[in-house]
Amino acid sequence: MIDENLRRLLYYSGSERVRSYEAEGLSYDEACSESLRHFAVLCHTSSGAVDQAIERSLGDLGVSVAWLNKFEELPDRLGQIYSSSGAKWDEVY
Repeated sequence: MIDENLRRLLYYSGSERVRSYEAEGLSYDEACSESLRHFAVLCHTSSGAVDQAIERSLGDLGVSVAWLNKFEELPDRLGQIYSSSGAKWDEVY
């Protein structure tokens, strides 16, 4: 998530979605919440404050963080994300 071009694209995409939701009558906070549609899969750092700063920074770009303790958890975590949308992960993975 340190590539400047990727961050710029995410920022403009998220900003555009927020403006669109606001035009539909949502408050700024609601529009920001609805605009989150990307995920970054990251391992927790050794500091909760750093984790929170990362979440805030990426949230401003329209990115939610899917935290892991270790990357071996990735299949289960992706399954949780996929299931939260009502899809059937076990049919795909």
